Amino acid sequence: MNKLLGLVLIMAGFIAPYFTSGKLPSIFFFWVGFLTVLWPNKYSAKQSYLLKWARMGLLLNILGMLFLIFLTVILTKTSLSSNYFLIWLLQGGSLIFQPITEIVDFLLPLNEIILPDGSIRTTIGYFRATVTSFFDVLTYIFIGITLGKLIVIKQDKTQK
Repeated sequence: MNKLLGLVLIMAGFIAPYFTSGKLPSIFFFWVGFLTVLWPNKYSAKQSYLLKWARMGLLLNILGMLFLIFLTVILTKTSLSSNYFLIWLLQGGSLIFQPITEIVDFLLPLNEIILPDGSIRTTIGYFRATVTSFFDVLTYIFIGITLGKLIVIKQDKTQK
């Protein structure tokens, strides 16, 4: 039942921006859906160590993104917005915690409109935001699984 609920939440993540006019990001649905799918149960006992490391990778992504949100709020609401070090820190954090989004943004730049007052407005489509968020979450799940396998292999070598 939990797995089905998780799959429904993941599918809802793909259509959520269209129904909420982009106010509710799809990555929240992906986080909760994948955490629900990766939650251990009696049917997944054989892969429990892989599920544990996949959850760890996902939780690392969640914590990193919440840190980026916190840093963005600090930069936009205080006088620190002129500090270039913090802006580069934010860009680096975005590259670390949203790798697929940053690669897609580099390869396919966003549409920019220069307004008459000199400000620049960028637009992004719901489809692009949803798909890149989905693959960002999958990337961290795979990173968690890979690190888990490497740690298990290293432990096996040290025990022999």
